[in-house]
Amino acid sequence: MKKLLRMGVIGCARIAERYMIPAIKSADHTCLVAVASRSKTKAEKFAKTFGCEPVYGYENIISRKDIDAVYMPVPPSLHEELAIESLRAGKHVLCEKPFTTGFSESKRIVDEARKRGLLVMENYMFVHHPQHSFVKDMIAGGEIGEIRLFKGAFGFPPLSKSDIRYKNNLGGGALLDAGGYLIRAARLFLGNDLKCIGASLSFDKSLGVDIYGAAMFKNNADQAAQVSFGFDNYYQCNYRIWGSRGAIFVKRAFSIPPQMAPEITLEQQDLIKTFTLPPANHFQIMLDFFAEEVERRNNYESHYSSILEQARLVDCVKRQTNQSNEGEN
Repeated sequence: MKKLLRMGVIGCARIAERYMIPAIKSADHTCLVAVASRSKTKAEKFAKTFGCEPVYGYENIISRKDIDAVYMPVPPSLHEELAIESLRAGKHVLCEKPFTTGFSESKRIVDEARKRGLLVMENYMFVHHPQHSFVKDMIAGGEIGEIRLFKGAFGFPPLSKSDIRYKNNLGGGALLDAGGYLIRAARLFLGNDLKCIGASLSFDKSLGVDIYGAAMFKNNADQAAQVSFGFDNYYQCNYRIWGSRGAIFVKRAFSIPPQMAPEITLEQQDLIKTFTLPPANHFQIMLDFFAEEVERRNNYESHYSSILEQARLVDCVKRQTNQSNEGEN
């Protein structure tokens, strides 16, 4: 790397405070320049905590000339407008998941990025954790034979009703939040030719958002994925890949703290073996990857395609749910 990627943070969300800003400061190829908030007090608090400049108003950080890229942990409903403004100002964009609330919004951002030759990425940081490469290596080595089924679960007990995940106008809902992780994980192992063949979303009418759900996908090789997710659940954060001669179970798959040593279990006939891997900071790994991709200045089409494929499948789950509901009426 010739120089550090100078980053600005748009929004003072909890994930930024706990994980992403510390990772920006500790990653090898990034540095923190400024943090913006619509609250002057909050911007100043974050700036003091993390040793950077406070900026009042999102537009004032986007217009800065000393920033190469922005990280956006604001509510999903704000992503489209802020991402496009950032791209038009010549900034690369790392956008917190979900990238947007729908395919059409995601496509408008991607079209703008493609036109300007800038990188946009959706921050599914778990994909960069070494435990998933370990699983891929086991599969490539034939440990479980041919994949038959990916089965994943990500859900947690109810949060405070003031949480943005419960606010429909901000892009809340279990599918966009927790469900997106499982869709991304299914794509990681089964590829990008998945089709949603069934789905169910359960809504809290008083909140106006889905609070739990499930979906089933299939690829062109007839490999299936079953996923379950929710905000009103006993905590689960795992996946299991079932093959023709064995299975792999990942105990803590998606939100794994940097200090935690992941456990992966291989099951075969008359064999159960658990591997404990070294801890890894997937937030930091993701940021270094993002910075390296910017520095390479290669074709960013693979990242554009990943964003659109993710958005397409999320929309497919919504359509399948609507069709199922119509069939019951």
